[in-house]
Parts: sequence; structure tokens; C-alpha cells
Amino acid sequence: MIAGTNGSAPVRGLWDMKKWMCLASLALVLSVGAAGGFAAEGDKPVAKPVNSKCPMSGKPVDAEKVAVYKGETIGFCCGNCLKKFQADPAKHISKVQRDAKK
Repeated sequence: MIAGTNGSAPVRGLWDMKKWMCLASLALVLSVGAAGGFAAEGDKPVAKPVNSKCPMSGKPVDAEKVAVYKGETIGFCCGNCLKKFQADPAKHISKVQRDAKK
């Protein structure tokens, strides 16, 4: 008989270690994902904008032009308005007209 076969300790120990590594990796992935750790610059936010009109110009928002400020996704009509908001969000946040919740 060859050592390490048929459930002997060396094979079982390796299997247990692999299970623990897989479980630890899965737990890490889930915790990072739940915390929003996968979001990178340029990624599309999951939430749709709270507004349908640009707070800077009053024009309809472009779903690709958004910023997340204090947990809210704010939409803008163009990149210029988005940049202006990002330069000083506290100054412009009062201009956001949130759509009525359905």
C-alpha cells in the first residue's frame, strides 16, 4: 500500500488545508464585495441617479455622467457639469432636485 492513500493522515491533512484556504478566500471576496471594495474609478455605480435633471444646467441627466456623494448617486448632463460638482460638492449639493420616490 502507498502511504497517503485511502484517507490516511497526509492526504486528509492536505484536503483540509485546501478546504480552509478556499473558505478563507471566499470569505475575503464576499467581505470586500459587500463593502464596495471592488468599485474602481470609471466603474458604473449600481444605484440609478436620485435626480433626472442636472443640478448645474437643468438639462436631462446622462446615465454615464454620475457622482456618488454621501451615499447618493447624483446624475449630470455632461462631463463639464460633473467636474464642476466634483470640485466643490458641498457648494452644489443644494441644487440637486431629487425625484419623488415611487
